[in-house]
Amino acid sequence: MATKTNDTAPLLGGSQSSNNYGSFPSKNGYTLSPSGLATIVSQSQLGAISAFGGISKLASQIGCPDLKSGLSLSPSATPTQREKYGSNALPLPPAPSLWMLLWAALEDPTMLMLLASAVVSLILGLGIERNFETGWIEGASIGVTVLLVVVRNAIVIEILTFWSRR
Repeated sequence: MATKTNDTAPLLGGSQSSNNYGSFPSKNGYTLSPSGLATIVSQSQLGAISAFGGISKLASQIGCPDLKSGLSLSPSATPTQREKYGSNALPLPPAPSLWMLLWAALEDPTMLMLLASAVVSLILGLGIERNFETGWIEGASIGVTVLLVVVRNAIVIEILTFWSRR
């Protein structure tokens, strides 16, 4: 159930906004700009409905004279509505950075276990066995392999993200 929150507060759109079609209708601190309509809906501001004379009059103010059929689908009405109120599409979220992808790949439990085994191997080879000539090879090779896999995964995800946004 939607809750009523402060239905007399002015909306984000302000009282007057300009576009190619003049200013948006405004009554009692409510405005029918795109941001004003978004606030009416998101904050369940029922006072806006009564301020504009009910649902049918509010709908006709934004270009919908018939509530049963909805907005006109005529080719001439669609660009007019789109220019006045904007596109009815959500913007894409920002793509993650390469560093965020690298960090996410390092958080994989398998990679963490391999890194831990590389550290243990280095400690055993260099610290306990005191073999400085070859004791580091196994631990270093595990670490380099983990690094290569993490970078490859991050680059592949970056490429897939780039192509999916095109």
